[in-house]
Amino acid sequence: MLTVEGKTIGECWRQAVLRIIHDGRRTWDGDLQLRELLHVTLAIEHPDENDPMALRPSQLAMREWMRSNFEHVGRIKELRDSWSYAWRLHSFQGHDQLRWVVECLTKKPESKSVTITMLQAAGTEDYIPCVSLLDFKLRDGVLILTVTCRSLDFGQKALHNLCSLSHVARSVCEQLSCKTHRLHVLVISAHVYERDVASLVSDLEVSPFE
Repeated sequence: MLTVEGKTIGECWRQAVLRIIHDGRRTWDGDLQLRELLHVTLAIEHPDENDPMALRPSQLAMREWMRSNFEHVGRIKELRDSWSYAWRLHSFQGHDQLRWVVECLTKKPESKSVTITMLQAAGTEDYIPCVSLLDFKLRDGVLILTVTCRSLDFGQKALHNLCSLSHVARSVCEQLSCKTHRLHVLVISAHVYERDVASLVSDLEVSPFE
């Protein structure tokens, strides 16, 4: 089990990528080889959806794709035509879950049970979303968003998952008029596909043995 702590999304993401590349167990996803660490926790003190690491030219296409996933209700053709995260947050089986979060924390700021799922009943979807569970706590004027992910691909999507989750936290924070938010993410399978290792090493300008 690995815990990565840092002030920013980019800092934590970079640390996690390097640990996965260097220490990850080599395994397979079908016919694709990957490196994997199990049970990685990221603790991000000052998450910003506009983290500079996510604004680099090499990241812009994936950034826009992930923003669309979190902001537009609809199907995602690249993910077996599954529902978007926006649907799961705002129209989940007819319910706006984020509105419910705000209502609950407005009524009872100290609540321990403001938790929402992104998963439908087992067997009803061909694709299981990577971001699985979101828990919201309001403590001492700070909104703490804790997220459980079944897996995250740190070579492609994870950086932008983190930025989009920060956007979710900020939107709830603003509606509650709280002063700031923090992000804690438990990733059950934190991985990098072998095909992405060389480009990551080059992009991060590090030695593969750093």
